[in-house]
Order: sequence, then structure tokens, then C-alpha cells
Amino acid sequence: MTRARELPSQEDLRSLFDYDENTGYLTWRKRDDVAPAFNGRFAGKRAGSIDGKRMQVMVNHRNVGYHRVIWKWVYGTDPAAEIDHINGNFYDNRLANLREADRNLNAKNRGPTKGRALPKGVRLQKDCKRYQAYLRLNGALVCLGYFATPEAAHTAYLKAAKDAWGDWARGNT
Repeated sequence: MTRARELPSQEDLRSLFDYDENTGYLTWRKRDDVAPAFNGRFAGKRAGSIDGKRMQVMVNHRNVGYHRVIWKWVYGTDPAAEIDHINGNFYDNRLANLREADRNLNAKNRGPTKGRALPKGVRLQKDCKRYQAYLRLNGALVCLGYFATPEAAHTAYLKAAKDAWGDWARGNT
């Protein structure tokens, strides 16, 4: 895993952007160190763009994760590892929806796989025609039991995930 580059100081970020905790948006500030055309075109307007699954913003001529800039803008430190979006929405950058995480915890909060017919933590065991609830703990697959319906298996998964990971556990939302 590559380590993210260090961001500019909190003071520098605050001179570039204003942040609204309620909307999660950064807006460009009026600046005296740039051509007046910049202020006319950008000052007071929402900063950043969407690149695939993430939002980014240009800082010192390079694109940086929107959520990382917000984290440093608010707390003054670079995130230790990753920033997790609690509700799973990469575009929701309200401070209440952001928390520091390592790669392992961030993965626990991952939603269901798109296009998958069965809920998260459930698979069909064809040999016995029952649904197995499972999760991974410390790299090992743990079988939680076999159930007649995928809903019952998913309920078992949700309970075990909540017990194992607390607030980091996420079902099919």
C-alpha cells in the first residue's frame, strides 16, 4: 500500500478553502496571491470534482482526496491511515460522516457487492441446499451456521458482525 503524500498545513488549507460541516462542501476562498481572474471565476464557489468513486480537489497542482483535505482542515493533522465514510457514501463529506480507520476496519464497513443476489455474509451451499452465514475474523473464514432462508442467514451474519466489529459492521445498506 502506498502512503498518501503529506498535505499542506492546516493554515494553508484554511487560506484556500472554507468548509461547511453541515453540507460537507469545500468552497474556494478569495485570494490575494493569484490573478484576479481566479477570484472572479472560483471564489465563493464549490471546490472539487468527482473522479470515479471519490471526490477530489486540486491543491498545489495535484489532486487530493476531498475527505483528506477536510480532515486536515478541521483537525490540523494528516489522517493516520485512511478516512472511512460511515454511511458508505463517498460523496457525503460531512464531518459527522468521517472517521479515521485502518485498511482492515475500513473494509468492515464496506457495503454489499453490486450484482450479487445474496445478502452480505451469505452464500448458498448447493450440496445441502441451505444458506450458510459466514464472516472472516483475522483472515479465517468462520461459519455461523446453515439456514433455510437467506434472510435468516443474513440476520445471523449481522449479529455476529456487530459483536465482532461494533459500529464498524455494516449490512446491506
